[in-house]
Amino acid sequence: MDEAHPTTPVSTYAVAKLAADLWAQTMAFEHKLPVVILRPFNTYGFRDTLPRFIPEVIRQCLKEPAIKVGNLDSSRDYTFVADTARAMILAMECDGVEREIINFGTGKSPKMSEILEIILERINYEKEVIQDTSRLRPHDVNNLTADATKAQKLLGWKPEVELEEGIRMTIDWYMNNGQAWQYEKRGWYWKF
Repeated sequence: MDEAHPTTPVSTYAVAKLAADLWAQTMAFEHKLPVVILRPFNTYGFRDTLPRFIPEVIRQCLKEPAIKVGNLDSSRDYTFVADTARAMILAMECDGVEREIINFGTGKSPKMSEILEIILERINYEKEVIQDTSRLRPHDVNNLTADATKAQKLLGWKPEVELEEGIRMTIDWYMNNGQAWQYEKRGWYWKF
């Protein structure tokens, strides 16, 4: 997906993301603000605040009797948090990118089943994996893969952390920092 990919959201989550883009574009136009719209694809890593797939599977591997998942056939372009942060800094420091829309991603989209295997291998746990139909998102896009050509061209950005290494660092961080994501500390668990 490049920046010109059709924007036809079919979920409230996708509508909210597009609304934020449109709001930013309008503020840039009306108030002459130096806005750059950044579209990072599935950032993961340290200090996660919501029960997304990677942190939730790590938590379940270490704390639950079984691992409950939704659709393991969907695929996502996961970008390590350090790469996403570096992209944002480059965009803020770069002249001439005002009003641009820029995607950030690896260009690779492993299936959720592959990511689950990487996490299980790294943690070295054997647990039952249960497909929980309450975790299925019926209007979700099955495959999201970023085309970050524009980010490389305008900012010289490309991802540096491979998925396996990023997951290893994320698991190590979790295990060395009290085994609690921010959402766990606040009592937010997957309830839908």
